[in-house]
Amino acid sequence: MSSFEKHYPLGNQTIVWKADLCQHSGRCFGNLPEVFNPRVKPWIQPDNADAERVIAVVRMCPSGALTLLQNSEAAATPPAEAVPTAPAQTAAPAEAPPVSIKISPNGPIRVTGVITIALPDGSEVTRMPPTALCRCGHSKAKPFCDGSHAREGFRDE
Repeated sequence: MSSFEKHYPLGNQTIVWKADLCQHSGRCFGNLPEVFNPRVKPWIQPDNADAERVIAVVRMCPSGALTLLQNSEAAATPPAEAVPTAPAQTAAPAEAPPVSIKISPNGPIRVTGVITIALPDGSEVTRMPPTALCRCGHSKAKPFCDGSHAREGFRDE
Protein backbone atom coordinates (compact mmCIF):
# COMPACT_ATOMS: atom_id res chain seq x y z
CA MET A 1 0.00 0.00 0.00
CA SER A 2 2.25 2.77 -1.24
CA SER A 3 1.49 6.36 -1.95
CA PHE A 4 3.16 9.20 -3.78
CA GLU A 5 3.95 12.26 -1.77
CA LYS A 6 4.63 15.77 -2.93
CA HIS A 7 6.09 18.42 -0.65
CA TYR A 8 5.35 22.16 -0.84
CA PRO A 9 7.25 24.60 1.44
CA LEU A 10 5.18 26.97 3.59
CA GLY A 11 7.32 29.10 5.90
CA ASN A 12 8.63 26.92 8.74
CA GLN A 13 6.32 24.09 7.66
CA THR A 14 5.82 21.88 4.63
CA ILE A 15 2.51 20.88 3.07
CA VAL A 16 2.53 17.17 2.25
CA TRP A 17 0.09 15.82 -0.34
CA LYS A 18 -0.42 12.05 -0.50
CA ALA A 19 -2.12 11.40 -3.81
CA ASP A 20 -3.38 7.91 -2.96
CA LEU A 21 -5.31 9.19 0.06
CA CYS A 22 -7.00 12.06 -1.77
CA GLN A 23 -10.79 11.66 -2.03
CA HIS A 24 -11.18 14.74 -4.22
CA SER A 25 -13.72 16.20 -1.80
CA GLY A 26 -12.87 19.67 -3.13
CA ARG A 27 -12.57 21.29 0.30
CA CYS A 28 -9.11 22.61 -0.53
CA PHE A 29 -10.02 23.98 -3.97
CA GLY A 30 -13.44 25.16 -2.80
CA ASN A 31 -12.04 27.10 0.17
CA LEU A 32 -8.78 28.44 -1.27
CA PRO A 33 -8.67 28.11 -5.09
CA GLU A 34 -5.78 30.55 -5.42
CA VAL A 35 -3.59 28.01 -3.57
CA PHE A 36 -5.20 24.65 -4.39
CA ASN A 37 -5.98 24.56 -8.10
CA PRO A 38 -5.84 21.21 -9.93
CA ARG A 39 -6.01 23.04 -13.28
CA VAL A 40 -2.50 24.52 -12.91
CA LYS A 41 0.96 23.06 -12.26
CA PRO A 42 2.03 22.79 -9.54
CA TRP A 43 -1.51 22.42 -8.23
CA ILE A 44 -0.55 23.67 -4.76
CA GLN A 45 0.92 27.20 -4.64
CA PRO A 46 1.21 28.09 -0.94
CA ASP A 47 2.64 31.57 -1.58
CA ASN A 48 -0.65 32.71 -3.12
CA ALA A 49 -2.35 33.24 0.27
CA ASP A 50 -1.64 34.01 3.90
CA ALA A 51 0.00 31.04 5.68
CA GLU A 52 -2.71 30.89 8.38
CA ARG A 53 -5.43 30.53 5.73
CA VAL A 54 -3.46 27.80 3.94
CA ILE A 55 -2.89 25.93 7.22
CA ALA A 56 -6.60 26.16 8.09
CA VAL A 57 -7.59 24.66 4.73
CA VAL A 58 -4.98 21.87 4.97
CA ARG A 59 -6.42 20.96 8.38
CA MET A 60 -9.90 20.68 6.80
CA CYS A 61 -8.81 17.83 4.53
CA PRO A 62 -11.21 14.95 5.34
CA SER A 63 -8.96 12.18 4.02
CA GLY A 64 -5.62 13.20 5.52
CA ALA A 65 -4.17 13.51 2.00
CA LEU A 66 -3.06 17.03 2.90
CA THR A 67 -1.00 17.34 6.07
CA LEU A 68 1.62 19.64 7.56
CA LEU A 69 5.12 18.87 8.78
CA GLN A 70 7.40 21.15 10.72
CA ASN A 71 10.46 21.76 8.56
CA SER A 72 12.63 19.72 10.95
CA GLU A 73 10.35 16.73 10.20
CA ALA A 74 10.24 17.52 6.49
CA ALA A 75 14.05 17.63 6.35
CA ALA A 76 14.09 13.99 7.47
CA THR A 77 11.92 13.11 4.45
CA PRO A 78 13.59 13.02 1.02
CA PRO A 79 12.65 16.22 -0.85
CA ALA A 80 12.01 14.45 -4.16
CA GLU A 81 9.01 15.60 -6.12
CA ALA A 82 7.38 12.15 -5.86
CA VAL A 83 8.46 9.86 -3.04
CA PRO A 84 6.99 6.36 -2.61
CA THR A 85 6.02 5.98 1.04
CA ALA A 86 3.91 3.98 3.40
CA PRO A 87 0.98 5.71 5.13
CA ALA A 88 2.11 8.27 7.69
CA GLN A 89 3.07 6.90 11.07
CA THR A 90 2.78 9.71 13.55
CA ALA A 91 3.12 9.68 17.31
CA ALA A 92 -0.07 10.63 19.13
CA PRO A 93 -0.02 13.97 20.94
CA ALA A 94 -0.01 13.87 24.75
CA GLU A 95 -3.68 14.94 24.89
CA ALA A 96 -5.31 13.28 21.91
CA PRO A 97 -8.91 14.20 21.08
CA PRO A 98 -11.50 11.48 21.68
CA VAL A 99 -12.19 9.14 18.78
CA SER A 100 -15.41 9.84 16.90
CA ILE A 101 -16.72 7.80 13.97
CA LYS A 102 -19.25 9.02 11.40
CA ILE A 103 -20.62 7.07 8.46
CA SER A 104 -20.77 9.43 5.49
CA PRO A 105 -23.83 8.98 3.26
CA ASN A 106 -22.70 7.10 0.14
CA GLY A 107 -19.09 7.56 1.24
CA PRO A 108 -16.36 6.60 3.67
CA ILE A 109 -16.20 6.07 7.39
CA ARG A 110 -14.80 9.32 8.80
CA VAL A 111 -12.76 9.05 11.98
CA THR A 112 -11.63 11.95 14.13
CA GLY A 113 -9.22 11.41 16.97
CA VAL A 114 -5.92 9.53 16.89
CA ILE A 115 -6.28 5.90 15.80
CA THR A 116 -3.92 2.98 15.34
CA ILE A 117 -4.77 0.46 12.63
CA ALA A 118 -3.30 -3.05 12.60
CA LEU A 119 -2.67 -3.95 8.95
CA PRO A 120 -2.87 -7.49 7.52
CA ASP A 121 0.94 -7.67 7.24
CA GLY A 122 1.23 -7.20 11.01
CA SER A 123 2.41 -3.59 10.86
CA GLU A 124 0.56 -0.78 12.57
CA VAL A 125 -0.25 2.69 11.29
CA THR A 126 -1.08 5.52 13.68
CA ARG A 127 -3.14 8.26 12.04
CA MET A 128 -3.84 11.76 13.20
CA PRO A 129 -7.32 13.12 12.51
CA PRO A 130 -9.03 13.18 10.17
CA THR A 131 -8.97 9.69 8.66
CA ALA A 132 -11.33 8.36 6.02
CA LEU A 133 -11.71 4.58 5.83
CA CYS A 134 -13.06 2.76 2.78
CA ARG A 135 -16.43 1.09 3.07
CA CYS A 136 -17.24 0.60 -0.61
CA GLY A 137 -14.48 -1.97 -1.19
CA HIS A 138 -13.07 -0.24 -4.30
CA SER A 139 -10.22 1.82 -2.77
CA LYS A 140 -6.73 1.10 -4.05
CA ALA A 141 -5.36 2.46 -0.74
CA LYS A 142 -7.29 0.17 1.64
CA PRO A 143 -8.09 0.47 4.44
CA PHE A 144 -8.07 4.18 3.57
CA CYS A 145 -10.56 5.81 1.24
CA ASP A 146 -9.21 7.13 -2.07
CA GLY A 147 -12.50 8.50 -3.41
CA SER A 148 -13.33 5.38 -5.45
CA HIS A 149 -16.87 5.34 -3.99
CA ALA A 150 -17.77 8.35 -6.14
CA ARG A 151 -16.27 6.90 -9.34
CA GLU A 152 -17.94 3.53 -8.73
CA GLY A 153 -21.36 4.98 -7.87
CA PHE A 154 -21.39 3.48 -4.36
CA ARG A 155 -24.73 4.04 -2.62
CA ASP A 156 -25.97 3.11 0.84
CA GLU A 157 -28.55 0.38 0.75
